[in-house]
Amino acid sequence: MQLNEDEQDGLENIQEVIGEAATWLMNSRLPVNADNLMMVLRARRVMVKEKQLQRTLETCIRYLRARLVKPL
Repeated sequence: MQLNEDEQDGLENIQEVIGEAATWLMNSRLPVNADNLMMVLRARRVMVKEKQLQRTLETCIRYLRARLVKPL
């Protein structure tokens, strides 16, 4: 399956945002799990003003929530 350029950019943004949240958790000596990642992403979503970043954060939260309900 081939992703178009917009989808690829979105996927890279999601990976970057989740990576930043995981790094913050590790630096804070907190466990990196879906619940804690969602906590960090929600807090960051409230603090940012840029609409594109808010959408990316919301997408990340939805992805993690879906993973909690239906793990691989």
